[in-house]
Amino acid sequence: ASGVRYKISSGNIDNLFTISNATGALYVAKALDYEKIKKYELRLTASDNFQENYTTVLINVRDVNDNPPVFEKSSYRTQITEEDDRGLPKRVLRVSVC
Repeated sequence: ASGVRYKISSGNIDNLFTISNATGALYVAKALDYEKIKKYELRLTASDNFQENYTTVLINVRDVNDNPPVFEKSSYRTQITEEDDRGLPKRVLRVSVC
C-alpha cells in the first residue's frame, strides 16, 4: 500500500534494529550479543496518515561461541628423560582449553 510509513515504536534497545519507513523491511543495525540480551520484542507501527496499525515482532538471538579458546593453565611444566627413546612418539603432557 503506497503512502504507508513504517516505524519501530518500542522495544528497540540501543537502536539495534532499523526499519525502512517506506518498505517495512527490518534490519539489524548493530552487532547483537547473546550474553547481554537473548530476546527482543519490537512493536512496529504502520501508518497511512489517517490510521495506524501495530504488530509485535519477537526476535530470539542464537548463541555462537564468539570467545577464543583459553588454556586451563597459563603455563605447563613437565620432565622427560633424555635417552629414553623407546616407543616413540611418547606423550609428554596434555594441554587443554576450557
